[in-house]
Amino acid sequence: MDNLHSIIAISVIHALIDVKLEPNDSLGIDQALAAKIMGLDLIGQHYLAKYASQYLSFTIDEKKLEELLDRALKNREEHDIEDRYLSLHATSKMMRHLFGMHTTDFCARRRLLGLDGQGQHRPTYCDEETEVSIWNLWASTAEMEERDRYLEIAEQTGLPLNIIWRAIIRYIDK
Repeated sequence: MDNLHSIIAISVIHALIDVKLEPNDSLGIDQALAAKIMGLDLIGQHYLAKYASQYLSFTIDEKKLEELLDRALKNREEHDIEDRYLSLHATSKMMRHLFGMHTTDFCARRRLLGLDGQGQHRPTYCDEETEVSIWNLWASTAEMEERDRYLEIAEQTGLPLNIIWRAIIRYIDK
């Protein structure tokens, strides 16, 4: 626990010194004490951090922590779905429509996934028979959520999402 106190103390000290954080009631530090802390050199900061357990106590709001943890896990799931779409060659327009992803984020994520340059060619359209097959699958998955529908069709047909998107969006736009 002493290490945790030291880490938190160092963070508070650095926040006060580097960011010029104004003391407030939540920190419980008044102006005079904050001024002393801001005047410390590295040795003084280390000394304060070493004995943090003597002056620093904290609590964890478990309910708020759990909310934030759940949100972080949901964000991770969303990120995983986006990565799956990108790996299946979803277009930037598709990612914008389904996830609200901007072009800069789209390019950065593709680069991060090692997909930079893959699928970056002129739009490919499928033949009429494949297009009808895609549209029939789209119609048969009407009860599914839109994002899941595209993945289901990609799984059933083995086609990349850029081709599926173009086949479906033509009918939807009409």
